Amino acid sequence: MAVRSRTKLRWCLCAGLTLLLLWQVARMRTVAPVTDLVAYWSAARVLLDGGNPYSSAQLLQTEVTAGVEGARDILVRNPAVDARVLRATGRI
Repeated sequence: MAVRSRTKLRWCLCAGLTLLLLWQVARMRTVAPVTDLVAYWSAARVLLDGGNPYSSAQLLQTEVTAGVEGARDILVRNPAVDARVLRATGRI
């Protein structure tokens, strides 16, 4: 009997934590929008197209063309050594 009650308690605890996690993820979408991914992706696309990934005009144009809602010119200020990482991100 004690084993069943511990198992039931574990399942209830897991279900509660799962619901808490899902609530937190849903809340994070409204509180902290994803802007870093957009900045890296647009810089990578500009770099792959032969442009300057540090140009705010080119980044904004790429974001608007891709249909990003609320597009802003968020600059990626990484050194040029990270160009390989940017290229890989742009292929996504």
